[in-house]
Amino acid sequence: MIEIINLIQGIEEVRKELTAAFEIPLDCYEVDFKDRKQKLTICPGSSENIKEITSMPDETFALGSVFDWMGVKYLIHKKDANLTLHTKGQAKRCEKELRWKNVDEELFVYPCTAEDATKYSTGEENGYYVDSGEFQIKVLVTLDANTALIRRGQRFLIDSSAFIEDTIQKGFIPNAFKVTRRNVITGVYNEEGYVELTLCEDQFNKDTDNALELIADDPALLHKEEEIPSDTAKDIEEVF
Repeated sequence: MIEIINLIQGIEEVRKELTAAFEIPLDCYEVDFKDRKQKLTICPGSSENIKEITSMPDETFALGSVFDWMGVKYLIHKKDANLTLHTKGQAKRCEKELRWKNVDEELFVYPCTAEDATKYSTGEENGYYVDSGEFQIKVLVTLDANTALIRRGQRFLIDSSAFIEDTIQKGFIPNAFKVTRRNVITGVYNEEGYVELTLCEDQFNKDTDNALELIADDPALLHKEEEIPSDTAKDIEEVF
């Protein structure tokens, strides 16, 4: 019995030492999750947009959750199931946002990762072999009650939101995409994780797509007169 007590006390001492030492390294940072602040060690990963992360002893984080570090959002796309002392994982930088509205015109904005998933095919033209590709992207977004409803065929406008108004005024339209593949299997563990979506380019619809807000198939435009300002509407019209 005494040996067991000594063993437990020894383990607790180790935990205390690990916790105290955790904050010493230069790679320990406080990050912002949606519902809390938490300290993580953040180290470079296999590429510039991947980070290796570790929680403090006896703390953890959810697969698919997003945190803000130094003004940049990261989505946790890998998590070690071994939670003995602390949790290890990988986080990927979120380059874009998915924006959409439901039938009640409620707006949803989710940070997401984005990478080129273009498929190329080889063909022959005028005696030459040529490679042609249909541009498509793969995005990862946190799985929850809202993103679980995203299905094949749903459309999104994904572009540079910081310059969208100026872009439209100069006669250009935002990029439209349509979901062609939905994966809620490989990125989910114990009902937490992320949705993997593959999106291919789609045609911008000037009648139902809200260019300024980057909302495809905006319910407000589906059932009402177009509410885009007249000057902007004229700019969009001139593109077609």
